[in-house]
Amino acid sequence: MAATEQRLPYAAAYAVAQRLLDEISDCCDAAAIAGSIRRGEPTCGDVELVVVPSVELRHERDLFGEVVRTIPNDRLAARLDSLVDHDVIRRRPRADGKLVWGPSWKSFWFEDFPIDLFTPERARLGWILALRTGPEAYSRQLVRPVGLTTKHGRPGLLPPTIKPRGGWLTWGGSGERIETPTEREVFDLFGLAYPDPRARR
Repeated sequence: MAATEQRLPYAAAYAVAQRLLDEISDCCDAAAIAGSIRRGEPTCGDVELVVVPSVELRHERDLFGEVVRTIPNDRLAARLDSLVDHDVIRRRPRADGKLVWGPSWKSFWFEDFPIDLFTPERARLGWILALRTGPEAYSRQLVRPVGLTTKHGRPGLLPPTIKPRGGWLTWGGSGERIETPTEREVFDLFGLAYPDPRARR
């Protein structure tokens, strides 16, 4: 929950998400609001965003002008660090006190409201967006194989030939990663009709 332990009405939570996107959108190649806001819940306890960071390649050259090393520069990570330095956002620890500030997931406060920011590569944006849109019971169905049920008693939706590994969907036999840059590609892969986010329960 937020520092003030509040839930915001949908419109207010959406506005918080938009103001945060205004701070970072120029450092993202793609961005989407997920979670309870995307599902259109009447009140929301946090903001979840799924974004693809903009990465620039910086080349180091030797005395003869030959490239000796190429260093990726994650513009979003740099922007977020700057926002921390200027007290626009504050890193938010988990219940065990550990900070979540890694390359694929960052948790922080913005305007005293909890934010979870997920930063997948574009090639798996659709899969992460599907998972982070939720709700939890539905997301668990997406990672539970067909023929089995979740802890909520719901049927699994994951095809038997596909396995989630390391944040990716992969072919079960070879382990090859399956690119899903859009959410519709995920549901096509699963052989499911695309569900409107507001109808996911």
